[in-house]
Amino acid sequence: MGDEILMKFYKIILLTSVSFYIALANNSTQEKPNIEQTQGQIQKILAQDNETKNSDIQEYDKMFQSINTPRKGLNETNINKLQDPFLVPKRSKIIHDDNASSGEALGLHAIFNDRAKINNKWYKVGEKVGDYTLKKIKASSVMLVNKDQNLELNITKGRNNVGIKIK
Repeated sequence: MGDEILMKFYKIILLTSVSFYIALANNSTQEKPNIEQTQGQIQKILAQDNETKNSDIQEYDKMFQSINTPRKGLNETNINKLQDPFLVPKRSKIIHDDNASSGEALGLHAIFNDRAKINNKWYKVGEKVGDYTLKKIKASSVMLVNKDQNLELNITKGRNNVGIKIK
């Protein structure tokens, strides 16, 4: 904006000097220079420049008003209802059969070679996990069986299953 004003100022100076030289040239051919006409031209130029400045100022005022309008967001009660995104669940819970009789939720945390980490303890195929026996270890799940039911545990992260690909 400063450069634009400076350029307009230079234009005014240039037009004023040109008008003055024209008046001097007319003065040499005529006896009286027409200074009033030159002053009128200068005043017209200044009026046009002021109109341009005023329109620019009005445009910037509109921009500032649009910025100053208050934004709508969540109120404090809605913010307090949000869960803390930085809390990490203490233990992954698995999705298992509705028929499960065991009172403790089992979580599969990791699989490495022929071992599975269930509820933070490592097990091999054939070992007892609570009321169940570890029957099979797959790429991203394990099969647990007891006399009443079969149960498949998937590796979970929060509420989402984790996919494991071995290349």
